[in-house]
Amino acid sequence: MKTLLLILSTQFLYYFYAAETAFIEEDWPTAYKLFRFCHSLEPDDPTVNLYMGIYHDGFDQRDQALQYYQKAWEREPEIAWKNYSLLQ
Repeated sequence: MKTLLLILSTQFLYYFYAAETAFIEEDWPTAYKLFRFCHSLEPDDPTVNLYMGIYHDGFDQRDQALQYYQKAWEREPEIAWKNYSLLQ
């Protein structure tokens, strides 16, 4: 079981950093695809949910952004409070 968790954790980190890099480089389709994959591995990760919220907010998809911000805020309020409060 520990081996499986380590593999999943390593896989998550690999794709998360690739997604962050694509996001920073403003390669939105790639960033979204990679963050969605990370979300499938760790749906409760607050940072992934924050990035998903930022993505949807940037494309004026406020309802979807709010769902991701809220989930990020529930797990880790200090990283998501500003984005979440702006959509309230």
